[in-house]
This record gives sequence, structure tokens and C-alpha cells, in this order.
Amino acid sequence: MCINFWTLQHPKYRFVFASNRDEFLARATKRAEFWPPAESALSGIDTTHITANEPIGGTWLGVNKKGRFVSLTNFREPVSPGASAKISRGFLVRDLLLSENSLREDFDKVKQTEADYDGFNLVAFDFKSKDEEAYYYSNRGESELRQLNRGEIYGLSNSVLSVEWPKVRKGKPIFEETLSKELSEEALIEELLCMLRDTSPFQDSSELTKLEDLAQCICIPKIGILGKGANAYATRTSTIVLLSHDNELVFVEREWYNAQHEPYEDPSQQDRVYRFTIPS
Repeated sequence: MCINFWTLQHPKYRFVFASNRDEFLARATKRAEFWPPAESALSGIDTTHITANEPIGGTWLGVNKKGRFVSLTNFREPVSPGASAKISRGFLVRDLLLSENSLREDFDKVKQTEADYDGFNLVAFDFKSKDEEAYYYSNRGESELRQLNRGEIYGLSNSVLSVEWPKVRKGKPIFEETLSKELSEEALIEELLCMLRDTSPFQDSSELTKLEDLAQCICIPKIGILGKGANAYATRTSTIVLLSHDNELVFVEREWYNAQHEPYEDPSQQDRVYRFTIPS
């Protein structure tokens, strides 16, 4: 039940992106780091599907040093009978970050293999030139490559981009208002992270009694998902990405729960912050 907000136009930034990853707290994951051995891309890693043949696992979002940023959300739908045989959707992000092709060429390949994956939404950006490429694609809905425009505020969760869940409709004006303020980089990051912790309309996790409730709140407090026993599920991490007009990129990942699945007393002490320059 992840959620993303972004824009391609801001007085200080070419790109502002704010994201929550909602997941089972026990799912094996590595925190954001540059991928070995070449350190060409930066992301968290879902280690569930790492094998000898797939040494780099999939991911939900990441950026490479050449200026390509990719993010994925799953499309919420009933589980299909052959779901276990499908390829992990996180590999789509990994492969796009490793590719040397143009985004259009890569999405042509994605279209050819889209049936191998359960429902997904992909947003991808190439910032290595001033005329950036920016696209949205889903293997559900219209299944057409859509160009993303400057000057718009976008929000996306687990439906297609044109069908906004309540949490997206609630978050977009908050995101826009935050971006309208005169804030330092640090203050902007903290305000965006505050937005991403909004659990309204629920005051307590006990109020979330059915799966549909997860479409209401930007941040999901720790709960036991119906049908999954006592497995804890929550907004595990939040990520902020800022790219300045001088191509200086800052990537901030904040983790909300420790290894015992308890909330950190001061989550900011766990932040992973990376900075690098995108070549122009």
C-alpha cells in the first residue's frame, strides 16, 4: 500500500519526490546503499528473491549516478491463481536502473514482458540532460506510456495514476502547500516526512479493521493484516529525494521500526543520507 508524491517544477528543485513504503515488518530488506561492486545505483533492496543467479535483489525505488530515478508501486487486485509463478516486480526497477538504453527503449521492453508480472505502476525519470525524460506506465488500465509534465503535482498509490485513492487526494494538497513555503533544505525534508506520517482519519491502529481502510491513510500504523495472523504490517520507511537545478541530488531514507518491529524512539537518528551530483 505504498504512496508517492512528486513534482518536476519548484523554484529550488528540478524534482521533489516523497514516498512511503508499506510492507510486512518481517520481510527481508536491506536499507538504502549503493549497489556493489560498481556503486552505480542507490536504493533499498528487497532481499527475498536474491539468489546466485540474481545477486542484486529487486527494489521499490532507486536512483543511479547517471541521473535515472525509478519508482514502483503494486497495483492492488485479487491474487491471481498463478501469482507464485510471476517474476518479482522489484526487478523491473533494478533493471531500469542498470540499463544503458533510453527510457522509451526500456519501456518498449517492459511492454513485451508485462504479462510476466502482477499488476504494477512504474514512474521513471532521466535527468542527465536539461530536457529530462519523465514517464508513467502500468500493465493495468490503459497500458499506454504516459509522459509526465512539469508544473503538475502527482500522487500515486496502488491504483492507476488516473484513479486516485482517498489517501492520494488528501496528500496532494498538503504536498503542494509544503512546496509553496520558503524552507531550507532541512526544513523541507522534515515537513515532507511529517506529511508522510499522517495516519488520519484513524487515531489508533485498532480502528483499521479491513483492508480497504489502508486506502484512507497516508501512513499506516503497525497492524496485523487480516488473514495474515499476527504478521505486523506498517509504513516501514519514508524516502525523500530532492534534485536541485544545479543537479545536486540528496536522498534521505528514514526507517521507522527496529529489528524487533518496535518504533524507534528518535527515528531521525536512523536516517541514511546520500548526496551526489548528476552529470549534465
